[in-house]
Amino acid sequence: MNSPTLSTAPQVNRYLTQLSKELSSLPKRYREDVLDGIRLHINDALEQDGLDIVTVLEHLGTPQAVAGQAVDDYDEETGRSARPAYSQLGRKLQVCSFALALLVVLLGAFVSLQQGLTVQVLLSSVPPLVLTLLPLLTRGKHWLLISVVSASTLTAFLVTAGALTLALGSFSFPLTLFLIPTTTLVLIYIPTLALAVLPLFMRPR
Repeated sequence: MNSPTLSTAPQVNRYLTQLSKELSSLPKRYREDVLDGIRLHINDALEQDGLDIVTVLEHLGTPQAVAGQAVDDYDEETGRSARPAYSQLGRKLQVCSFALALLVVLLGAFVSLQQGLTVQVLLSSVPPLVLTLLPLLTRGKHWLLISVVSASTLTAFLVTAGALTLALGSFSFPLTLFLIPTTTLVLIYIPTLALAVLPLFMRPR
């Protein structure tokens, strides 16, 4: 039984059309190279391996997965990002989130130096700083996972810190790991959390 040729297989045409859309952020020449490579792979699998079209496409993965890998490869090969603009906006928001967390550390260090409480104040400032930095150090397919974990942990930290700060009304060691001045929490850390969470909804689908 002869397998349908690439040009007459509607499943393949639909797959390649969707893949082309998913690759729209890549430069035209690079995008065409990826599509040509996929076409060649499908033809080889159909003609040489004797596989049916459904099996070949299942082995390839979804167009989204193939496109995601192609974009990651492009990023690594060229050092430039091919992510859509709104994904880049998400990373910019994360940069702002980290900047606010860093501001707390710098202000805390300055103030606490005057009071001899450097270690205590900085300890309570480090977790948000680390949790907003991690997504910025992550590239490729793990970005979303790291961003979700970091944002969730940051939320838990700030909720715990806020509850303890309001309940205890003091800034005493060793609970400073969880205590944050109320004004800092409201004016800086809540915007920090918002800027960390927003990019999670801006990731390309």
